[in-house]
Amino acid sequence: MPTLKELELEEAELQFPSFNADVAWELGLICRKLALNHKKAVAIQIVLSNSNQLLFYTCSRPGTTPDNAFWIKRKLATVLRFGCSSLYMKIKFDRSTTKFSESYALKDGDYAANGGGFPIRVKGVEGVVGVIVVSGLHQEEDHQLAADGIREYLESSK
Repeated sequence: MPTLKELELEEAELQFPSFNADVAWELGLICRKLALNHKKAVAIQIVLSNSNQLLFYTCSRPGTTPDNAFWIKRKLATVLRFGCSSLYMKIKFDRSTTKFSESYALKDGDYAANGGGFPIRVKGVEGVVGVIVVSGLHQEEDHQLAADGIREYLESSK
């Protein structure tokens, strides 16, 4: 399991030069390709943060369920509210004596401190401009798939 500092550094490193629907499409295709390396079915969603506008949604293979969409919604809400990965919030509260939902007066069904939601940031732009969310694997693998997809996109667009 990564440390909070490692997650902060990862989020600082994985910033886009720009972000729009074309970038989301390419990123989504990369993530779907990565998801095919797993036997489990994976759902992937990318949205803009200012409007929750859906830019990309796919499943890697048959086998996802409505539960994946429920997890995506909750992880997305967590990233949008706190401006960091949902795995960051999970690790932060694993060490806490207070539950995540109690600390912020949240409904458990609306937010999830579980890995898989990753903020999309653009260099020189304050705040989160979008979110990629992965659901279907173990939460650390969901997070890693999103981060690996972003890393691959950034390397290929140099």
